[in-house]
Amino acid sequence: MSRAWAFRARAALARVTSSGRYIAEVDGLRFAAIAAVVLFHLAWMVLPPDVDRRAVLAADPAGWLLLDGFIGVQLFFVISGFVLALPFAEARLLGASPVGLRAYFTRRLTRLEPPYVLSLLLLFGLRVVQDPGAATALLPHLLASLAYVHTPLFGAPSSINSVAWSLEVEVQFYLLVPVLTGVFALRRTAARRVLLGATIAVACLAQAAAGPVSYALAHSLPFQIQYFLAGFLLADWYLVDRPGLGQGGWGWDALATAGFAAIVPALHAGAAGHVALPFAMLAAAAGVFRGRGWNRLLTRPWLTAVGGMCYTIYLYHLNILGNALKLTSPLTAGAPFAVQMAVQAALTLPVLVAVAAVLFVLVEKPCMRRDWPARLRAWVGGRRVAREAVRCSS
Repeated sequence: MSRAWAFRARAALARVTSSGRYIAEVDGLRFAAIAAVVLFHLAWMVLPPDVDRRAVLAADPAGWLLLDGFIGVQLFFVISGFVLALPFAEARLLGASPVGLRAYFTRRLTRLEPPYVLSLLLLFGLRVVQDPGAATALLPHLLASLAYVHTPLFGAPSSINSVAWSLEVEVQFYLLVPVLTGVFALRRTAARRVLLGATIAVACLAQAAAGPVSYALAHSLPFQIQYFLAGFLLADWYLVDRPGLGQGGWGWDALATAGFAAIVPALHAGAAGHVALPFAMLAAAAGVFRGRGWNRLLTRPWLTAVGGMCYTIYLYHLNILGNALKLTSPLTAGAPFAVQMAVQAALTLPVLVAVAAVLFVLVEKPCMRRDWPARLRAWVGGRRVAREAVRCSS
């Protein structure tokens, strides 16, 4: 019975892909990214707001590992670059059918927009229920977030959902993908990869040379473009070199380990580290694709199931964790950080995954079906015909 239940649960949580091609390694990398982000935010919320949280985490043996978990967002950008480049690169490099721009933009709209809009409306509604007087002040932030322009307009995180800045960057990237993927028109593999690698390095050096910049600029595509282009390099390697997934030698596992291990030091290594960071993520991802150990670990069904619903988790995790901690944080008040983190993770993360799974099945997964707008129109039309038939017969 338990095996049958587990099978049905995994089937319900299975991702639906546009192309019908499923790459488990991608969802494994998504799991790594969302785990880093969620644990980072949980650690931040476990600590009281009146302390220097970064200092506390940096000084704690259990905390310093979580201190830079926000970098999972940039790993998401690498994955997005890879996934969106694939069909354009296949058309250019392998002679596959060209990507229709209308279909491309329609798919982005129908796949990602409904879950995002619904999440903002729900979170806005919750804030207003808790504080009815806040509706007027929050409405401009809601409208700006719905239009993906909150960061440039307000120069600050969205008051509705502070993680929305990364989704605004994603939309900026989506608009440019048909242009940026023109790099795959270069027939010589070496020239293509050198151009991409050089562009990544130049972008990183320019950002480092700019010094401290505004929140709006730091959280815009010009300051995140290198990660998406690292995804382009990953797509180029994946299509041209045709790696046997999970069939490489242990050297690929060493590459993945070195890539993951280099990410945090690179964050704190100045301009050189800034350049190294997207390449470290690229090395980690390639090692996960090709290496045996990392591939086996990150393609386990339950890990890929969680990775597959990372969009829903990302949209709601701050609100779910914040509300759960209101109930559970008194249980560990005054305990060492490591104890607080372990207990709160054990109590709140299952709640997060359970609630996100329900939202994923009800909202996000239906939007993964390419033909869902046609299905919805047919259903609405069928209901209208049925009502007309009942009225005529009465």
